[in-house]
Amino acid sequence: MGRWKILLVDLLVCLFFSGCTDENKGKTSGNEPVDFYFGADLSYVNQILDHGGVYRDSGKISSPYKIFRDHGANLVRVRLWHDPAWTREVYGSEGIKVYSNLEEVEQTIRLSKEQGMQVELDFHYSDTWADPGKQESPGAWKSSKEASVIKDSIYRYTFNTLTYLNQNGITHYNLAPRNILLDAEVKGFLHLNSHLSSLPESFFFPL
Repeated sequence: MGRWKILLVDLLVCLFFSGCTDENKGKTSGNEPVDFYFGADLSYVNQILDHGGVYRDSGKISSPYKIFRDHGANLVRVRLWHDPAWTREVYGSEGIKVYSNLEEVEQTIRLSKEQGMQVELDFHYSDTWADPGKQESPGAWKSSKEASVIKDSIYRYTFNTLTYLNQNGITHYNLAPRNILLDAEVKGFLHLNSHLSSLPESFFFPL
């Protein structure tokens, strides 16, 4: 557990200094602290809109991000899967794009921040749903057979994702999230399946 705390501190320090480059000059995170967070998980919103869904406020069609903001929300939670290609494939020939990957999550963060809301980014270290009873490591990592390689993959994936968001954004705000969940719903551990040759059939990585 101690090593991961050190890695997280190193990560946050690196992100702080990356935000001080000329590329980000004049931009802030838009993540000023507030007294109380009132929000919602909007991970499905873009998918619903892309497939014909509409959101209404008092009978009038409106952006769901604006609706939530107009009714007091100041925080949006959004999940991130590693490579969820199945979210497009499930629609067959009508599949438009992949959802809950970094590209689509970036869209959610951008639209949330345009409405003045902060963001909580939920890392699911998987290509699909993760919970305390099931967590399949991403397909891209399954060729790795050693725990040290998986640990490095987790670190680099997290670091690269947050660095990317920190260096991109809208006119005045970068896309860095206000809050970060590193463990989906697995209470501080990653439950990896038995593709690691050096580990028991069920192994838990502490975050």
